[in-house]
Amino acid sequence: GKHELAWQAIFLSGENRFLLKRYDRAAERYTEFLAKGGKAADRVARAHYRMAWVHRYGKRNEDALAELKKMDAGAAGEAIATEMKYLEGVCLFETGKHPEAVKALEAYLDARDHGRFGDDAMLKLAVSQMKQNRKEQAAAGLERFLKEYPRSDLVAQVRYQLAECYYDQKAYAKAADNYALVTGRDKADDLTPFAMFGTGMCNYDQEKWSEAAKAFGEMADRFPKSDMTPQALYRKARSLIKMKKWEEAEQASRALLSAFPKHELARTSLIAAGTCLQERQKWADAAAAFRSASDDYPAGDDQPRIVYEEAWSWRQAGKEDESLKAFRGLADKYPADALAADAFFYLAEAIYKSEQDSAKEPSRQRDERLGEACTLYEKALSAAKDKRLTDKVLYRIGWCRWQTGQYKAAAEAFGAAGERCGSAYVYVRSG
Repeated sequence: GKHELAWQAIFLSGENRFLLKRYDRAAERYTEFLAKGGKAADRVARAHYRMAWVHRYGKRNEDALAELKKMDAGAAGEAIATEMKYLEGVCLFETGKHPEAVKALEAYLDARDHGRFGDDAMLKLAVSQMKQNRKEQAAAGLERFLKEYPRSDLVAQVRYQLAECYYDQKAYAKAADNYALVTGRDKADDLTPFAMFGTGMCNYDQEKWSEAAKAFGEMADRFPKSDMTPQALYRKARSLIKMKKWEEAEQASRALLSAFPKHELARTSLIAAGTCLQERQKWADAAAAFRSASDDYPAGDDQPRIVYEEAWSWRQAGKEDESLKAFRGLADKYPADALAADAFFYLAEAIYKSEQDSAKEPSRQRDERLGEACTLYEKALSAAKDKRLTDKVLYRIGWCRWQTGQYKAAAEAFGAAGERCGSAYVYVRSG
């Protein structure tokens, strides 16, 4: 009757707007159509199906899934019921529900007619399998894709995912071949820098440092604004460090710092630059780099080592005051760290050696100085986690005690040192 014709007109109006990609207006029509009762089941199913697509295009994947649950797949017909599984799989994929996505996409691909979305379904199925660590199945599916859809617009994405899959399986030769097919295309796109980085990683993991440095460098030069460029510069520097090319490694680290000063790898790169400068015996520059790592970036778990490297570099540069300042910072902030033993030791040494001509030093002043040094030596002994400094520390404690008239305590310290190292210079005397 008239009502049926009116409902058909509303439904067809929704279809027209949907095909014109006027999705909001289409949704209004479908909603109006579904609000009225007594309509044909096939059109109700199609309206829910179209509404699910409208939600999908609006990136409202959960709403799309809810709409699909309202569908009567039997009333929709075989073709729409099949495509419904594809749409369900896509929405599940986008929401990170990969086990459920696999089931839906497999159901779609197992259907008699899956030509319209077959290539995209096969790609998403493989990626979901990779997310579940089903690498061999994913690789087999991607290889199948290349046979069934050799002219698909998604071939480059498939090649990249296949390369990633082989890389995760440590099949580096196959991974490199597929990365090369992505990077070798006439026109670069968003995949190209990622594939170039992947090529570098294949070499890096095989310790082919020269090839890795070259690949990462080419990627960074060609795509200076890519999200992967900081990683590429960092890996380039690491590769050059492995080859002991200290100056080039420092340059790569500095390039990262210059272009990406707030990147999470910036602090690590600054530390790497400091290490390279140490290797080149540019001690003052190295110390400045380590100090900047401490001053300009939040402290990491390795902060005690960074402060130590600064202090040691200043010491090697002949900047004793700067060295002691850094050692003092290490001792004050990280007294329980193993490297604090070195800090306490060098602070104690500075005090112990501060008055070489003890004959001119008043005895009271000497006793106070040696007492202060002895306290620091004892802290060094307490903080030490190995025997590297133990003998020296015990020997110094013995002399501090001896020179201040504490002969029994001196004898104990000398005795402990003698037991540990058996050196000829260690002897025991008591008052």
